[in-house]
Amino acid sequence: MPDLQSDLDLTISTLEQDLTTVSANDALGIIEKWQQHFQGHRLVGDLEQLKHAISMGDRGAIADILLAAGKDASGEAASRTADDVSPKILELGKLLDQVGNSLK
Repeated sequence: MPDLQSDLDLTISTLEQDLTTVSANDALGIIEKWQQHFQGHRLVGDLEQLKHAISMGDRGAIADILLAAGKDASGEAASRTADDVSPKILELGKLLDQVGNSLK
């Protein structure tokens, strides 16, 4: 199983950058890591849609998917209050929301 903590750190670090400097290949690689975390979960389909939107350069679709993912991540963090990764998941949710809104 991939390491959740290191993948959270990588994703947060990437989202904190100027996203115009992140290559599509790097973004797709990060998404593939998350697909490994969510094998068998409905989120895999959402991540596949995100990969497709990035490949097509569809800013509107990317924004919508990131906003939905931010909401889901914030909800997940709230349900994992005793978990040591909960603060990172909450931070990720906020960043996904910020990035999604910036693409609108």
